[in-house]
Amino acid sequence: MTRPFRDQAKGGGPGAPDEKFRQVDIGKMHQRPAGAREVELEAYKRRMGWSFKWVSSFGSDFNYDLGVSFTPEQMADGSAPWNYARQKPFEGETVGISVFHQDPSGIFHTYPCYQRGVDMLNGAYHYLDLTPKGRDEAGQKPHAQAWVRRRDEYQD
Repeated sequence: MTRPFRDQAKGGGPGAPDEKFRQVDIGKMHQRPAGAREVELEAYKRRMGWSFKWVSSFGSDFNYDLGVSFTPEQMADGSAPWNYARQKPFEGETVGISVFHQDPSGIFHTYPCYQRGVDMLNGAYHYLDLTPKGRDEAGQKPHAQAWVRRRDEYQD
């Protein structure tokens, strides 16, 4: 999963608290939070008490190649290749899921997913979606997941 890592002081981007549900290391599946150096990722990993493997795409074109990071020009003119269309994404980095397969003939990008398609990996949303008001995200500012906090940010 590619995930924005904008705020190094707090760690992670929008919706980051639920990342434990989403970030797993199964076989060749690795996480690639965008733009963070290894030292920043390790500090956040320790804070959250996570033991799964993290790798960084910092300093590479990986996130641009996958269509989850965008140049200022693409943002300005709406030419970003995002979510299967040329459009203006709402941020310079956004979430995405990619699955790869490697065999002797090469590495293949077998599955990409963007926007709300990544919700299937957030177990908490499945329970919220069963309730009468669901996620109740309407009107949340600055984005739909603004209500979510990291586990150490909730007050008793």
